[in-house]
Amino acid sequence: MPPAAAPAPSNPPQQAREVCTQAAIAWLSPDTRTDSDPSAARLRAAERWGTPALQATTASAPPARPTSEWREWNAHHARISAHAVPYIGDAPPPADHGRHYAAVQIARTAIGTGGWQQQLPEVTAYCTTSTEHGSVLVDQLQITQAGQP
Repeated sequence: MPPAAAPAPSNPPQQAREVCTQAAIAWLSPDTRTDSDPSAARLRAAERWGTPALQATTASAPPARPTSEWREWNAHHARISAHAVPYIGDAPPPADHGRHYAAVQIARTAIGTGGWQQQLPEVTAYCTTSTEHGSVLVDQLQITQAGQP
């Protein structure tokens, strides 16, 4: 049985946004001090906020190859600080068959030792949520650069 992510919703669209926000923040918050690659944050997020299907998909994905960006963060022993900012975009589709849709915009900053910081582009997370075992969980999560479909 998956961990309880959030209680069954009394306001499903609001609960979908809240769960999507928490999942996206966790998904986008790797820490070079403890993670071997960016995949570790995704695995943690899926384990905490994802349905068994999202957990399986995330776990079976090949590890992310360190990019030049990751190597720079690693050189500064950086972690990524992510937080939600107001989402200005198209409204998500209406609920269907017990699924709810949410979109959240996430601002990110790489924060390293010695005061080093790097502002990262904002991204938009699109989530599909469902209620399983009395908890609202993310079934699908897609990240795009903010302002792009």
